[in-house]
Amino acid sequence: MPISIDTSKRPPGYEDADRDQISDKAKYAMNGANDRKAYPVLLHGGVGCGKTSAAAVQYGYHYSPLWFRADDLLLSMSFGRKDGVRCEAGRFFRGYKQLKWAEFRREMDSDRNYVILDDLGLRPPTDTMYQSLFDVLEWRKGKPLLITSNKSPEDLALLYDDRIKSRLRAGTVVNMDGPDRRAAKGFRIDARQAVTK
Repeated sequence: MPISIDTSKRPPGYEDADRDQISDKAKYAMNGANDRKAYPVLLHGGVGCGKTSAAAVQYGYHYSPLWFRADDLLLSMSFGRKDGVRCEAGRFFRGYKQLKWAEFRREMDSDRNYVILDDLGLRPPTDTMYQSLFDVLEWRKGKPLLITSNKSPEDLALLYDDRIKSRLRAGTVVNMDGPDRRAAKGFRIDARQAVTK
């Protein structure tokens, strides 16, 4: 299974993410983490509270960002590490190329890249997905890494283990709980009553 990396754009639906959509506390925390290199940055909170929008804004501010859906990357890495199979990189720095496992590993280890893992912990991980997350956290130690999750570090510890929780808490943890902004944009219609003339 190839590793698919598309760094040419923000994820669909977040192309217009704007810093005005992010709370001042979250902006302050993310800016402070970037200034102090207090990585990883974990943005956690309920569904629709703005974690992915905040990550998309950060994506727009960095020279060499890499955006991954967390589960997709971890699953792809599980397959990619076997026998050094080639990893398809999709659009990688505005060009197409395939990366051998060692090349992919070097890109993930580079401190010039701002790596974003979106939606960590949606599903229970396999052992190899756990190992892949552990590797990413080790490779990115002290390097720009932003992770979004609906789960707190404590909840992620239940899904993974305390080693993962410890590595996440070694950086900056931002609780972004708030109302579901996505659902607030929807319409609610009560169509249970019959229409009479």
